Amino acid sequence: MRVAVIDIGSPKNNKLGWAIVGRKNDYGSDLDKCVESLARALKTSPLALGFEAPMFVPVRKEPKSLTNARGGEGNRPFSAGAGATVLVTSTVVAPYVLRRLKEAVPDATAT
Repeated sequence: MRVAVIDIGSPKNNKLGWAIVGRKNDYGSDLDKCVESLARALKTSPLALGFEAPMFVPVRKEPKSLTNARGGEGNRPFSAGAGATVLVTSTVVAPYVLRRLKEAVPDATAT
């Protein structure tokens, strides 16, 4: 089993990082090299892939609490500062990675 994480940031501004650990470790900041490394890993073993970014938004019942912090994250709104930027950035980076990975390893399945 290999484990990989992509720390979401701006690929254009070289503010993105990734790492894969397992039988052979790899890391870097180039997103396309990340996909190549993920594909190589996936061809030889199971792969767990995570994205360091908020990938969901809270669903609330009370309008005054719609932008409250998520549980365990202090008292800043989940939509403040870097969290909002990374949330939006992840909506384009994650699908790009998954699409490219599927193109590179078409027989792979995700669960």
